[in-house]
Amino acid sequence: MTWTLPYISSQLITTCLLVSGFGSSLIGADSGIEQFTSDVAFCDVRVGYGSAARSASISSTSTTTGKNQDSSFTWDSTGRLSLLVLPPPGHASDTARGLWGFEAATVRNHDDGGQGGQSLDLRQLQLLIHLGMGWMASQRTTIELTTFGGPSVAWQVGGSRGSLGDGWQVGLRLGAAYTWDQGFQIHGGLLALYDQAQLTLGRGGENWSAKLTERGVAPTIGVGWRF
Repeated sequence: MTWTLPYISSQLITTCLLVSGFGSSLIGADSGIEQFTSDVAFCDVRVGYGSAARSASISSTSTTTGKNQDSSFTWDSTGRLSLLVLPPPGHASDTARGLWGFEAATVRNHDDGGQGGQSLDLRQLQLLIHLGMGWMASQRTTIELTTFGGPSVAWQVGGSRGSLGDGWQVGLRLGAAYTWDQGFQIHGGLLALYDQAQLTLGRGGENWSAKLTERGVAPTIGVGWRF
């Protein structure tokens, strides 16, 4: 699955440019407009990295013995790498403007041994739609508040009998971005996350049908470009 995120990334960028294609006519109509203000930009494309939700619970049933096992714990380490495609909200004279966008994210979770004395490594791939509001605090600074949600797939890394599962995530994002005239951006924000996934885990020589629930608040930072 190493090809999945780059492929999705290229498709998201293409979609953004097609949907916002009218921007090229704006650039041609008035060459005096600053090239990389949000009045004429197609969209912001941003790569971000941060932590993921750390509070987790797993309800599982052994497919061999029928034994039930419930546990709540905190992941020892998490990571979230994302690609966000988001049209700019407008210009500094606007009080607010609606936002929509797309995000692809990969999530890793690791527990050293809280699950019955065994380490646990999980990965998730998420495809999310963002809807919300944005403000141009200045010519270069954007403030954004969006809700997001979408489907996901989850799998165990290193499990002898684990299998691919599916799930979903919803959340709230408060972020800000600063854009230079050339189009380069830095951005950061806070994410409030809640997700669930149903998958099969391989532990202790058995298969376990498991329901994973995660929640938490996580920071993210990154860089991007305004096209």
